[in-house]
Amino acid sequence: MRSARIYNRILRKNFHMHAAWMPLVTEFQLGDYGLFRKGVFVPLGNIREFGVELKTIPGRTAKLDFVSSSASVIQYVGGGEVQVLPGDNDLEAKLELNFSRSRSFVLKAGEVTSERIENIAEIANKLAAARRRKDGPRWRTRYKVVGEVYRGENVTIISTRERNTGIMFSGTVGALKKFNVGSVDSSLDMTLNKQVDIQLRGESGAVGLSLFRVRVSGLAAVNFADNAAPEQLVDEETGELLAIDGQELWDADEIEDDELDEQDRMRLPPQFGDDSPGQPAS
Repeated sequence: MRSARIYNRILRKNFHMHAAWMPLVTEFQLGDYGLFRKGVFVPLGNIREFGVELKTIPGRTAKLDFVSSSASVIQYVGGGEVQVLPGDNDLEAKLELNFSRSRSFVLKAGEVTSERIENIAEIANKLAAARRRKDGPRWRTRYKVVGEVYRGENVTIISTRERNTGIMFSGTVGALKKFNVGSVDSSLDMTLNKQVDIQLRGESGAVGLSLFRVRVSGLAAVNFADNAAPEQLVDEETGELLAIDGQELWDADEIEDDELDEQDRMRLPPQFGDDSPGQPAS
């Protein structure tokens, strides 16, 4: 799971999103709720189980363009090393990446689009009420909710396993120029000198998530005339203010949710079922 932790860190630091793990392979839906296990968000269900209706709107667009800093990059045209690719896009060329460290990443996607939940405040009130649910699973304030899903087209994700792994891309100058600005052309040939942990090319699917958490703040909702708390942000039974925490409040490197009850443990995928947290990445 070390690669998962590192992938999550890269997305948080560079793209302000959490990892959709496994990227492109695992499908995520708006409203999925779950916990952090071994460095990544693991869904347990969807908030529709609690009678919640979602209103959705398009989110932001972005692109993935990341190569680990451990990489040295060499470009070749006509058998010679070049710093700048020439203007003739039809020339044959090569681009070589050499990674001095293990667990290095290449993330490329020319376009990433997202969809997000619009009615989060309304949802917060219903989830807070579901903490007192008598039938079926109850809401836990430690649960995180997928508020936005980022999906990419023609995505390339490579994660090295060992030090000194080399990746060679071969094709035309025009195709390599696309690589340099964030997209991997399908015409490029790729060769590796060592095995890698992840090798996904030209795939589409979820790459990242934005998450939020709903909790009761413990503060009474007090009416100060024009500054009154909106009704939908107050726990209707206790009269306490609700707080909606964004991911910036709890995205420390080694975030982990280890206090599981039987309800949560039974729904975890097998690879996340061990209560001991994963080892932090070096």
